[in-house]
Amino acid sequence: MINKSNCLIIFDFSGTLSIKTSWFGRKKSLINAFKASGLWDLGLRSAKMFWEKIISPTWYEGATTQIGYQTLLSNKILELGLMKKDQIDESTRLFTEFYLNQSNIEKLWIPILKKLYNHPFVTLLVVTDHYAEITNHISNQFKRIGFTTTSLCISSLNNKQEIEGSILIANSADMGCLKRSSVYWNQVKTVFSPKIFNQIIIIDDFGFNEAQEDKYSDMNKIFKRMVSTLEGIQTLSFRQIYCIPFFLHSTSSKNKQKIIDEFSSLVNTISNFLKANIS
Repeated sequence: MINKSNCLIIFDFSGTLSIKTSWFGRKKSLINAFKASGLWDLGLRSAKMFWEKIISPTWYEGATTQIGYQTLLSNKILELGLMKKDQIDESTRLFTEFYLNQSNIEKLWIPILKKLYNHPFVTLLVVTDHYAEITNHISNQFKRIGFTTTSLCISSLNNKQEIEGSILIANSADMGCLKRSSVYWNQVKTVFSPKIFNQIIIIDDFGFNEAQEDKYSDMNKIFKRMVSTLEGIQTLSFRQIYCIPFFLHSTSSKNKQKIIDEFSSLVNTISNFLKANIS
């Protein structure tokens, strides 16, 4: 029971708070985005090539540095010789914009997020392995709801940031490492130290809900990522830890309504659990 005791609640972003982010990686969605952005007319017409030749080879750099999604796309497409420099920048800008516009916090989460945000003994932390552009995107979404946010980044972790009353955002691109890394969580710990949490609750899909074409959703990798993430969280000062895997088993379905129904059911179950444990 969360009463007069400190509780840290950790939400993953892509695949948990935002399920449609994962839909963007599906073949049909990608092809539509290629066409709408102009990349199709310039020669990028294969979802398989997109994943295998562009995203997979550049993912680690994109998720742990400030280079950004658009720049990585442009550089890799140029490297592959698919098009010329003067043709590509506007198309990759539009493609990145489409991707971000798909990456929104689902409305079903907002009521429980508001309750948690206003609870005097709850700290909210949003974690994500993502590109540099997503930090401001997430922050702006929370601001539109009326929340204050603080983005954690490796360059400012040694300075005590104002975290009270804020939703904290820890994007791997700002932290310099993926969230499965103990280094990531040691950096988070510096923000909270010497605070001790009586409870830590993490709600995360660990990559389970990503598009099947994305190697990030490989089951062996998901299991290892979950174990490593939980080991990293244990570096924080706490007394109890609860992990709620946000696994949607219908994500491989072509029926989006089926996915939405399962998503709604799981969000409601988690919201009821959290409400029941918040006084």
